[in-house]
Amino acid sequence: MTCLVHIEFRAKPESVDTLLGWLRQILPDTRCREGCVSVSVTRNQDDPNNFAFVELWDSRQHYERYFAWREREGVLTELAKFVDGEAQFRFFDIVGL
Repeated sequence: MTCLVHIEFRAKPESVDTLLGWLRQILPDTRCREGCVSVSVTRNQDDPNNFAFVELWDSRQHYERYFAWREREGVLTELAKFVDGEAQFRFFDIVGL
């Protein structure tokens, strides 16, 4: 079943520009992964340090395999350098109404 993944986090204010440049470099690999339908990076209009990834995957299992790959590659450790606190992960089923 198609899965929408919502990941929200706060960037360190001094790291926002570096974070955005880094994401431009790594997101093409994400978008090419098996099961990835789309990935969008959003930024809160009222709080420019608040970001969310909105991702659509063929299934949660596809996302979990992708996440494990990113962890093995060290990307999560790199991302942590830009993030203030912990990210919140939410997984949603698409309700076809």
